[in-house]
Amino acid sequence: CTPVAGSARRFHVDLGQQNVGSGVVQWDIGLELAAAAAEGSSGAGVRYEIVSTDALSAKWLELSRYDGRLDAHHFKQTVTLSARTDSLATHATYLAVCNLDWRGDVSIVRVTLEVVADAASASQVFNVLVEGAGAAEGGAVGAAPTGAWELAYADG
Repeated sequence: CTPVAGSARRFHVDLGQQNVGSGVVQWDIGLELAAAAAEGSSGAGVRYEIVSTDALSAKWLELSRYDGRLDAHHFKQTVTLSARTDSLATHATYLAVCNLDWRGDVSIVRVTLEVVADAASASQVFNVLVEGAGAAEGGAVGAAPTGAWELAYADG
């Protein structure tokens, strides 16, 4: 996780650009009990829960665990994020990591992923037709449709 400037409780996980169909992208997030809490713990520890703020994120993002307990014996845990690359899309969600024993203790993790087409295997997706005076000669687009430009766009 990359801390967001100016905040000790906000983080960003950027999974970058991934080719469509390239499989699952994984990223580990470490949760750690603060040293003072671990030393002063009587064994009760801290219970936590991780909640996505977007219900649709379940279609592309899974977590290895959604809750747990940190204590003096288990003061570190890893949560693995697994993101699917099944379809072209730009994904973003926020995960709230909540201390269940003290509701004011919440950290926010923004997760982003862009799934793109591989340029080598991209096919033509659509054409753009621009009509206007002089368009056939490469001139400026005007009010009278006397020619046309056609721009092909290849996905990727």
